[in-house]
Amino acid sequence: MDQEASWLDHDALASAVNEYASPRVSFEVQRLTFQENKIVIIRVEEFAEIPILCKKDFYTPGKKPPVLRRGARYVRARRKPETSEIPSEE
Repeated sequence: MDQEASWLDHDALASAVNEYASPRVSFEVQRLTFQENKIVIIRVEEFAEIPILCKKDFYTPGKKPPVLRRGARYVRARRKPETSEIPSEE
């Protein structure tokens, strides 16, 4: 399976994403072509239950600490394109 097809397989992608999220995350996947480049857009639905917690560690092969940490909550900041762990419920 090529890279684009792997991102467009909603069931496989949902299984992979939700292996790390509790409760489950809902999303839509859309394919676009822009200037002859294929783009896959993943639009995450607003969470029905808050917070969504990471349910298992994820490591980049050969690197530590984990990219995702079990029990952590993450937020996507509006000010710059990064995802960061939130230290409290506020």
